[in-house]
Amino acid sequence: LIFLLTCAFLILVMVAVHTFQSEVTAALDTGTSFIVIPPGDFQQVTTAMFGARLKDSCVVDSTELLCACGIAEEANPLDIRMDGVLFRLHPRETFEIKAQVLLNGDQQACRTGFATQAVPFWILGDPFLRQAVVAHDVRGNVTVFPRNQVKLDDTVLAARTFSKLSWIPQFCGVLLLSAAICFRRSRPFRTGEAAERPLLSA
Repeated sequence: LIFLLTCAFLILVMVAVHTFQSEVTAALDTGTSFIVIPPGDFQQVTTAMFGARLKDSCVVDSTELLCACGIAEEANPLDIRMDGVLFRLHPRETFEIKAQVLLNGDQQACRTGFATQAVPFWILGDPFLRQAVVAHDVRGNVTVFPRNQVKLDDTVLAARTFSKLSWIPQFCGVLLLSAAICFRRSRPFRTGEAAERPLLSA
């Protein structure tokens, strides 16, 4: 996988699934087909999501995680929080059949929507963005809203616009191979601001 982000806006998000929880740096990217996770987090996240089925029903094909389609309902969802707003990704919504590929000889393989690469931050690509509504304004700000409301402990976390949130510097000209080259710009941005459309992704 090669990712070229012409201008990646990095944000701090909280990710949690079953036994794993961590604050991570992430970039939103409409040109990436997966949620790309650095190797250090990838093993922990996928183990928490798929449990014992990770070993007997899944395989990493190059960088992409493939699993038997039948285990989607058994897997734990991945929660991503942006300043208190919750996005929940369940494997039954991210799995896609990979034609003509079988696991263990007779199990239909599915793309899970997750991949791993030696990058310094998470990349939230299409599987995440399908769960979100991204709003652009005339000033160039981008706000991300959950597409579906998630009910936790009888409280509905509704989509809302952020007014003034914490931010970290944005990085431009990022070529993600086995490392990233970053250049800092000074303008602050709001959490949820997305990356500009990449020139190249594969």
